[in-house]
Amino acid sequence: HAHADVQLELQREAELLRAKEAHRVLLEEFLGAADAPATGASVRLALRVPGGKRVQRTFSAQDRFDKVVRWARCCQWLPEAGGADLRIPEDFRLWARQIRRPLTVQQDGDQTLAE
Repeated sequence: HAHADVQLELQREAELLRAKEAHRVLLEEFLGAADAPATGASVRLALRVPGGKRVQRTFSAQDRFDKVVRWARCCQWLPEAGGADLRIPEDFRLWARQIRRPLTVQQDGDQTLAE
């Protein structure tokens, strides 16, 4: 019984380490990039989170939708959140005004924002 408890605890620690590493990689991607693309067409996106708060970022029109999803997963820790206490649900949906369905990584992930 004690051995099983130790194994479970080790498994939890390993999962926590993997989650922290994934979080670090996401933050590095967006902390190292300027909010506005240096050249070319851009798209300004606003993410409305539960509670009504909004977070905005400007992406290159050539960025893919899956980058927006990665940003949405970590925006609560980025400067554009302005220190607000944002809670991004684990399972969230992204919508665009022009499209009358939720956008998904499976269906839209490879498309650029211009498309």
